[in-house]
Amino acid sequence: MPRLASDNSTRSVADVARHLVREGWGSIVVSEGGELVRDLQLAGVLHVELPVTAQGPLAVWRLTSKLVRLIRRYRVDIVHAHATSCAWVAGLAAKRGDAAFLTTFHGLEPRRERGLGRRGCEAMTGGDRVVVVSEHVAEHVIQHWRLEPERVRTVHPGIDLAELDPARVRG
Repeated sequence: MPRLASDNSTRSVADVARHLVREGWGSIVVSEGGELVRDLQLAGVLHVELPVTAQGPLAVWRLTSKLVRLIRRYRVDIVHAHATSCAWVAGLAAKRGDAAFLTTFHGLEPRRERGLGRRGCEAMTGGDRVVVVSEHVAEHVIQHWRLEPERVRTVHPGIDLAELDPARVRG
């Protein structure tokens, strides 16, 4: 994820990472930092700060190499990209590191589907599985990007109400 800001897609990343740790799995989030880093660390999620939106051949090569080392060091099974801006590098690192590649479309961004943003969208469709947040988004990625329907999974976003229970909030 590029930046761990307090928006819906980033909250989704944090929710998945925390859930994996609670269930006994490991989770590593790679980003350029942001306000949710501390929350992740408190939940036992490893955060690695890297320039994931790096531009230029040398910067991309360095980033890919660092990601491959992370994948191998921590024996990562799945690399999950949540943003078009870093999906291309994440997919390349997953392939080089022998990890499965998963992507999530959090919504439609037609302006990114043209010009320079097209490469990021194409990378998002290159996952072994492509997660989408609604049937509308599923229909779009299947038709517009010509994805095989069996590769697309719809996972509706939600809120863990227990996490927001006022009785669990300390002063």
